[in-house]
Amino acid sequence: MKRRRILPTAKLRILLIPTKYLVRENRSQSAKADNAA
Repeated sequence: MKRRRILPTAKLRILLIPTKYLVRENRSQSAKADNAA
């Protein structure tokens, strides 16, 4: 039972880390676009 719980959390962490990085990239790009406009 415990192993089943650990696997999904590990997958979630692997998925969440790139999403956080992408959000940062999108925010910086949108900020640059706002400054250019």
